[in-house]
Amino acid sequence: MVLKCLEKRPERRYESVHALVRALRHATSAGTLRSSSHQLPRFAVGLFIEIRLRADAEDAPDLFAAEIERILASAEDRMRSAGFALCTSTSAEVLGLRLLPRDPARWQDERQATLDFALDLHTALASRSGSDPRVHVNVSAHAGEVVVRERIDADPEIVGGPLARTGDWASSEETANLCATWELLDGLGGFEAAPGPDPLVLVSRSAA
Repeated sequence: MVLKCLEKRPERRYESVHALVRALRHATSAGTLRSSSHQLPRFAVGLFIEIRLRADAEDAPDLFAAEIERILASAEDRMRSAGFALCTSTSAEVLGLRLLPRDPARWQDERQATLDFALDLHTALASRSGSDPRVHVNVSAHAGEVVVRERIDADPEIVGGPLARTGDWASSEETANLCATWELLDGLGGFEAAPGPDPLVLVSRSAA
């Protein structure tokens, strides 16, 4: 990370302070995982909500604190209701993960349900009443591997893994549509896709 910050060519450095902070957070949290007989890989789906202030609002973030809090509270409530575990929740972002069934034959149906939910969630957050256009909401969706800690007396606990590292797959740019990876979208229907920030695509509901 330090070497990347010191690159002479600007395009090879982090594109923003937000990207640097995300990379730092993920680098430090990745070291907390330890191999253990109780920690196993599983596949899951993830939704990442990130609040972005437009340039003309960054100097006065306190003016938008109430709206940001409402957005995140709404996103968290909806994700909890849909069975997502909130693995990261800060003043500007929330990451929800939901384990896929152990039977791979059910994964496509679960990914389709996640896509439908993500499209509805993005619509609800983007069209919220009384919104300030300077407060933008990014929603990104992905499917991938997590590491879980198996517990005898409780549900498995997600403790890390590639899907938890949102800097590797969530949008680093402000986008007007839901962003998703092909790992989530493969084989699904009911949506239209357009090129988005690599490796993501912009997703909207199919007109049909």
